[in-house]
Amino acid sequence: QFHDILTTLTTPRCYFFTATTITTPSDKGRGMNNEGLYGKVLYKMIPREAIELGKMVRPILHIVKSDVFYSSDDYKRSLNSIIEYTFKQHEKILTKTTPKILISVKGTQDIKSFLLSEEYKNLRAYGVDIYAVASSDEIGNNINGERVRRQDILKRLKEDGSNREKKLIVLHYDILAEGIDVSAFSGIMPLRTLNKSKFLQTFGRAARLDNDDRIRLEKKEITPNDLDKMLKPYAYIIIPNIIHSNEDDKQNLTQLIAELRSYGFN
Repeated sequence: QFHDILTTLTTPRCYFFTATTITTPSDKGRGMNNEGLYGKVLYKMIPREAIELGKMVRPILHIVKSDVFYSSDDYKRSLNSIIEYTFKQHEKILTKTTPKILISVKGTQDIKSFLLSEEYKNLRAYGVDIYAVASSDEIGNNINGERVRRQDILKRLKEDGSNREKKLIVLHYDILAEGIDVSAFSGIMPLRTLNKSKFLQTFGRAARLDNDDRIRLEKKEITPNDLDKMLKPYAYIIIPNIIHSNEDDKQNLTQLIAELRSYGFN
């Protein structure tokens, strides 16, 4: 909406700060590459620089493999067990933090199915708090089966996110990719194809530094390369093996990884 704001502003100058610049094919259109409206970029930082400066954590890929081979036809039937299995596999590779996973589902039906599943009950009994957020009235803002207001789910998510003892799964459909202030997500699991902008926004939810790590970095007690001393050295991009049964999703993932490397990720 920056373009619309510019047409109504009466002040002579303003500044915009964004993690994912929106550009358009034409440099005369609504995109931020329209220098006639926005002017030139004053400063930019690629992720690699942010990592080296200790402003974000580096990504690491975690391919979750199970003994069961899934096909795309099995997706709906297998989704709930995929979530449960993946969560426990992710927990095994974390040493200093509890798992807190942000899952981008393919649609609201995925969330409805999971909330009614035995796997959901198993994870709740295992001590996992489960958040579900969607624009659908059937789901709305849900915490452990309880419907709450939007502002309440954001407040509680921030509180639970800062609690080192809490185990979290947050399922959403195209609604939590940006704008949530939680630094403790250990990883993201995209179950649907995300374009580059959505992928980077989603990854950004997990790329934030642990609060204690941030303080120690600012005090120069550790450096961004002291990974063994950090509570949260990585943000995990978690890919369950079901993705590999769909060639389109596989190719999309390959392209995303190539683009991440072009941003300076490795």
